[in-house]
Parts: sequence; C-alpha cells; structure tokens
Amino acid sequence: MRVRREALLLVLLLAALAGCAGRAGGEGEGIQGAGGASSVDGEVPVYRGSEVYSPSSIYMRVMGIPEDVEVRVYFVEDATVEEVLEWYRREMEDRGYRAVDEVPVVRVSTPQGGAVWGAVFFERENRGVAVWAYGAYGQDGGGTVYYVATAPMEVLRGEESAVSGTAEGLPASDAVEGEEPVERYPGAVLLAYEKEREYPAPGAYLELTYGTRDAAEDVAAWYRSRLKEQGWEVVEESASRYGVEMYFARGSERLEMSVYPPDESRAYTEIEVSYAPNRLPESDLVEGEEPVERYPGAVMLEYTTVGMGGGRMVSITYGTYDEPAQVIGWYAERLQDAGFMVMERSSSVLSAVKPDAGMAVQVTAERDGYTQVRVEVTSGGGG
Repeated sequence: MRVRREALLLVLLLAALAGCAGRAGGEGEGIQGAGGASSVDGEVPVYRGSEVYSPSSIYMRVMGIPEDVEVRVYFVEDATVEEVLEWYRREMEDRGYRAVDEVPVVRVSTPQGGAVWGAVFFERENRGVAVWAYGAYGQDGGGTVYYVATAPMEVLRGEESAVSGTAEGLPASDAVEGEEPVERYPGAVLLAYEKEREYPAPGAYLELTYGTRDAAEDVAAWYRSRLKEQGWEVVEESASRYGVEMYFARGSERLEMSVYPPDESRAYTEIEVSYAPNRLPESDLVEGEEPVERYPGAVMLEYTTVGMGGGRMVSITYGTYDEPAQVIGWYAERLQDAGFMVMERSSSVLSAVKPDAGMAVQVTAERDGYTQVRVEVTSGGGG
C-alpha cells in the first residue's frame, strides 16, 4: 500500500525559513496522564509532553489531510519528527493496529535552515488512524507539530473508493468494477477498487482488493510464478503469521501485493494489489518560468512559485528515465558553468549558491520506476 507524497515540501521549507514550524504561534494546554501520556479518544495515545496546538489550516490542505475528518493537533518541544513517528509505531502495534502505509521522513535543507516531515497510517479491522508530523531545524525554536486523525482508511487517504464484501464470507460475484492492471487469481472476486485522483500520472496508484477461499500460501505462490512469467522481478518479499508482502518491478512499473489469511474478521483470504505504471507523459503537464536550465529530455510534472519577503521561491518537479547520479552530475556541471558554487553533492542531492545574484538552488533526484527531479530555486530577499 502507498500514499502519494503531497506537495508539502515547499510549504514546510518556507515555514522553516520564516521560523514558523516551531512553537511560535501555538497556544495550548499541556497533556498529562499515566506515564506522561494521554489519549485522543481513549485509545489512540498522545505523545508525552505534548500541548494542544493551533496551526494555520493551510498545513492540513497542503499535507492532503481530508477536510471531513476530525483531527487533533499537538506540539511537543523536546522530540523530533522521527522520534514521534517511531513512538506511534510501537504504541499502535501494542494496541493491535498494523502500519499499512507511510510517507517516508524527508529532510530539505537550504542556507537559511531546513524542514523535516513524514506520516504513518495504521489500520485495525475497519478503523484507520493517521499521524502526520513536521518540524524545522537550523534556526531558533524547534520541536515537532503532529496531527492525529481517526476515520476509515479510504477516507484518510482522500481517495475515490468502492468497497463491498462481508466479514462472514465472499459474495458470489464481483462486488465492484474497475480496471485490473495484472492478471486476477483464478476464482477470486473483486471486493474493492480505489484509484487516486491523479492516476495514471507518475507516482499515483491503483489499488484493488480481492477475496478467495484458497489458502494464502497457494495464492502467493501462484502470483510469484505467474508474474515472473510475465516479466515482473521480485524486488522484496517478507512473510509472517499475518500474511505475505511482495514487491515487484517491471521497467518503470511498480507492483505491491499483500496476501492475508483468514482471521477473526473474515473467513476468506484477502489479496491487496497496488499498481503504479510510473509512465512519464510525452509533454509537460504544467508550465512556468524556469530559473535554471532544464535537464535534457525531462518533462515538467509540477510547478509552484511563492513570494517570500522581498524574494521568491520556485519549486519544479521534472521526470526522466535517466539515473539520479547522471542527473545530479549534469546539474553540477551546468550550475558551475553559470557561476554557482556547489555547497553539497551526493548521488541524489545537489546544493549550490550564487551569492552575487542572491540565488540558492537545491536539486534532488529519487528513483522509483522513473527519476523524479525536484529543483528548488530561492532568489532575492536577502538571507
């Protein structure tokens, strides 16, 4: 299962530069309880030492938190984003939840400071819990702001969905209809179909749930063999008493498959399929002024520009099938030729500045079927 990375990166970076991601601007009442922690609704815990917090509603919109769910927001001064999310993983697992999705923790740095953010989604039977967290570093203030929401999982994801089936058994035929990107297990019925609104854009997923009366190990073995015949490569696989998780790749395509045996909530084997084609469009999806030269052959997927003080920040996301190290090497050469000084360089990150022009550039390149290239340019406004 996957959650699309929302366009939070830019807003959090701006918040970090302005010193807004820390405690300033938040007022609240300390949360106390046994062991220094309390709970949101008698079941979902609250991280020790937290205070109720009231941030701007723009953060919820940018992080993709649905508007129709109840959300509690907290601030904790002496904990990092990683510490808060890892604590929730342990606490929720102890309460019988399993982590079904996440937004991996991301750090973004600039000469003015930086931001860090991530999220984890949990599920138990039909109940979903999500925790989003963000913070800033390299400036005055600090700490972590985090959001806790409870709702059915499809609501937390903000996806279009159709779900059917019962805990007692399987329907005689498909309960819903939808596109099926991979061959269906023989005799299985389609119970749920979810398509992210951006699908089939790069990074967007199509998710399906099937049910069968066959044993989970037989289902997993069939898919493992069948997909291999169709050119899919097993990237990773794990098994436990809760089921089998398999990850496949074929060119730019990505496929995640989970097979769960019957349990107390259902009398059949459940098959969850998440598919991302990751095919880049032939032309740009958006348009906008490009302050630095574009990588050859890349297509523009996202474009945002925001004024900040006397300057502005432009954030552009491109897509290419070339490797991240090749992209970073090209940008390093081009920026140096343009008079920039490289401050940091790895196989996936490049930071450069041009003091006389008041410009800072950060390039990140991540591979997942295709290479996503994010170029962020800060100009003007001093520092």
